[in-house]
Amino acid sequence: EAIEDDGTYRDCYWNRAMTGEFIAKAFIEARAVVPNAILLYNDYGIESNPAKFNTVKSMLGWIQSLGAQVDGLGWQVHTDVNTVLDPNFPLEQFMMEISNMGLDNYVTELDIRMPSNTPFERERQKLAYRKIAEIFMCNPTKGSYFQTWDISDKHTWWNDFQPQNAPFYPLPFDENFNKKPAYWGMVDAFKSAICEEQCKISSPPVLDGSPTEWGQTPYSLQSNVQGTPSAADLSADVQITWDDNYLYVFGSVTDDIL
Repeated sequence: EAIEDDGTYRDCYWNRAMTGEFIAKAFIEARAVVPNAILLYNDYGIESNPAKFNTVKSMLGWIQSLGAQVDGLGWQVHTDVNTVLDPNFPLEQFMMEISNMGLDNYVTELDIRMPSNTPFERERQKLAYRKIAEIFMCNPTKGSYFQTWDISDKHTWWNDFQPQNAPFYPLPFDENFNKKPAYWGMVDAFKSAICEEQCKISSPPVLDGSPTEWGQTPYSLQSNVQGTPSAADLSADVQITWDDNYLYVFGSVTDDIL
C-alpha cells in the first residue's frame, strides 16, 4: 500500500529514505531469497480510483523496466454495493490494462459493504459479488486465487469503524456463519461465467412482486425477444437456469428473432 488516494507516493519512512526505489528493491530481494515465489504488489482503492490506479500501473511498469520481476497485482477491493453496481465501475478495464502488461490479476481482500441488512440490499450485494467474480473469471491473466477479507460478518474489520448497531454486513456469510445470497452470487459466477459482454445478464431485485429499478449497463439485456423463436433458432447457444428467485438466460440469439 505504497500509494495514496490522490496518486502520490505514501509519505513513509522507506519512501523518505529511498523514494520509490524501495519498492523495486523489495521485489529484487524477495526474488533472490525465494526464487519460485509469486510476487504481487497489493493495494486498496485501485479498482475505482483512476488517479491511484494509474500511479500503481506506472510504478509496476517502472519496476519491470529495472529488471525486477513482479508477477502481478493484488486487488484488495474493499468496496460497497453502489460502487460495484455503477455502470461506470472500471475494474474490468483496469484489470485488462494490467493483463496487457503481462501481469496477473489476483483478488486478495474482497468485501462489499451494504447500507442495511434488508432483503433488497442482500440481493444487490449478491449481484455485486457475482459481478466482481465474473470480471475476475473473464480476465485473461487471472491469478490462481480469489479471496475475501475474512468470511463472516461477525468478524469483519469494518465493525471497528462502525457502531455495532449499524454494521456494514460486507461478507458472504452472516454473523451465524450461514450462507448469504452473496455466497451464491460467487458460486453462480464460478460455475457459469460466460465472458461475452452480451451474456452477462442479471435481474434486478424484486420485492413484494414489484421490480425495483436500478441499472448496470453490462448486466442488463439490451434487446427484447419478440415473436416465437423455434428450437432451431435457440439451439445450444442459449442456457436457461432458475435459482428459485430469478430466471437467467445465458448465450445469444440470432438477429432473425430480435
